[in-house]
Amino acid sequence: AKDNHVFNGWNPEPTNITGDLNCYGVWEESYSFADASWEYIAQVSESGKASEVFALGDTKTETLTYTDGTTEEITLTIVGFDMDAKYDGTGKAGITVISNVLSTLRKIDESSVRQAQYNNTSLRDHFLNNLRYCFPSELQSKVKQVIKTHYAYSSGGRVEKNSNEYVWLLNSTETYYGNTTHYAYYTTTEKRIGRKLDGTVTEYWLRDSSNSLGTWKYVTKSGGVSERACDFTLGVLFGFCI
Repeated sequence: AKDNHVFNGWNPEPTNITGDLNCYGVWEESYSFADASWEYIAQVSESGKASEVFALGDTKTETLTYTDGTTEEITLTIVGFDMDAKYDGTGKAGITVISNVLSTLRKIDESSVRQAQYNNTSLRDHFLNNLRYCFPSELQSKVKQVIKTHYAYSSGGRVEKNSNEYVWLLNSTETYYGNTTHYAYYTTTEKRIGRKLDGTVTEYWLRDSSNSLGTWKYVTKSGGVSERACDFTLGVLFGFCI
C-alpha cells in the first residue's frame, strides 16, 4: 500500500525467475472521487479497479444547467461497483452513482406520469432526452447505457420488463436494504431510502408499480408504497453509470 496511489503490479513481472532479479512496484497516483475529473473517473472505471481507488459512499458535487439557464447543485454518491450490465454486452459498468433529491420535476408533463407504461412516460423521456444533457459536458460523454429492470404486478403475478437507460429513476429494490438486488452501499437498514428506523420518510418517485405495468409509485408517509396523484413539488432521485 502507498497513500494516494494504486498498485499496478511489478516491473518486471516476477514469473519464471531462474536467478537473482530485482522487481519494482509500479504505482499510479490516485485522486479522491470528490476532486477527480470525469476523465480520470472513467479511466478508473474502465480499468476494473474502481473499488480499489474509490469507496462506497464517496460523494462529488456537480451543477446541472437547465435549458432555461437556471442551475441546480447536486450531490452524487457512489452506491455500487460492477453492478449494472452495460447495454452493449461488454460486461458491467464500473461505477454506479445516485443523486440527491432534485427540487422539482422540471420541464415535463406530470399528468402523464400516473398510470402510464414505463416506456411511454414523459418522466422517462425527460431523463433520456433532457436531464442528461444538463450534465457538465465532460460528464455527458462518460455516462454508460445500462439495462434496467422494472417490476410490475398483474393477475399472473410479478412481471419483469427491461429497458436501456442512460439516466434512470430508482426503484425500491435498488435502494431499500433487505431486497436481494439493492446496491452495495445500502448495506444497513439505516442507509435505506424510504421509511427509516426512526420513522422518518423521504418521499420520491419510484419506477415500481403495484397493479399495472409501469405505473409510477413513491414511498408514502406511512412507509408503504402506493400511487398518488401527481405532485409538482415532489422531488426525484436519479442514477447513472460510468
